[in-house]
This record gives sequence, structure tokens and C-alpha cells, in this order.
Amino acid sequence: MGNPTNVWYQPSIINSRYPTLISPNNWNFDYSAIEALLLQIHSRKRFNNSQPNNTMTFTADDAELFSKAIQSLPKNLSAVSLQRIQFLIAKEFPDDIENQLAKLTVGFYQLQSATDTRAEHKPTQLADKMLTFKNKVDRQDHFLGKDTAHQLFGKQRAISYYLLQRRAIKENTQLSSEQKTKKLQSLKNTLAND
Repeated sequence: MGNPTNVWYQPSIINSRYPTLISPNNWNFDYSAIEALLLQIHSRKRFNNSQPNNTMTFTADDAELFSKAIQSLPKNLSAVSLQRIQFLIAKEFPDDIENQLAKLTVGFYQLQSATDTRAEHKPTQLADKMLTFKNKVDRQDHFLGKDTAHQLFGKQRAISYYLLQRRAIKENTQLSSEQKTKKLQSLKNTLAND
């Protein structure tokens, strides 16, 4: 085994952040693909200085980059592998955003896994489509946090909501043509203001 003074011990700060020891596993993921995409997100340097610890703000473009990063990972990663990814992100990025990027990457992975495990059928009835939309928003909020999910998916959500409400108004047989026109115009104005 060699000289015991050459044995590597995990630093205590790492032990507190990552209680499961990093082992000499043969990791079943390629971090370099994730790293390149996270570097693209980080390079935009959109920090929200009014928030503690200079938290980053995100856009729909970042959602696409996170999605690509997650697609490069194998399905069904173990908790230890996810922890390894968090560790690698923490080593790569500055202290003020390392935890935010690490949590968000794992959250995106868990969101994608939760979405993949559901038998997502294409509903045809409006009520089913509205329920599917609500469930999607709830999953995004759960795994990414409401504020971050809104930053990443706000525009997409607004458009989906608009289209569902528009269809509901058009299919409502209890409204007159004039009432439908007024409601549609009001809905359109709401979307324009968002």
C-alpha cells in the first residue's frame, strides 16, 4: 500500500458539503459535456447584485442549455453520481454561484427524470391539457424553485397559458360572439403586458 503519510484524506470543508465520501468509482457520465454548457451560462455573468451572494439570473436560453447538459447524462444516475456532479461544479465555478449552479443542474436532472418517468400522453380535451400544463408548472417549481423556474420558463408558460385560455374562450358556448371578442382582446392585452 505504501507509506501511510501518502494517504489522501478528504478536506473537512468537503466533508461538510458532501457527506458521502467520493470514491474511486468508474463514473458513468461525461462531465466535460455539462461543463462546456455551464460555462456558456456562466459566461453571460448576469448577476443579481440586489440578492445576497450575487445570485445569477436566468433566461429561456439558459433553460435550453441546461436541457442539453442534462440530455448528455445517462438516465437513472445514482445519488452518489449526482453528488459527484455537484462536487465538480463546485470546484469549477466561483464561490458566489457554485451552489446555485450545482443545485440547479441537479434540479434540472431530477425534473427531466420526473418528466421522463411519467407516461406523458398528448391530451386532446381542454381540461386534460390544462391539468397537464398545471402539473408541468408544479414540477418545474418543485425541482427548480418558483423564482428560478419563472426566470427559465416564464415566457413559455405565459404563451401556453394564453393558448389554453384562448381555446377555452373560443369553445365556451355560453358566451356570445361579442363577449368572446372582448375576452379574447383582454387576454391578448394581458399577454402583451407580460
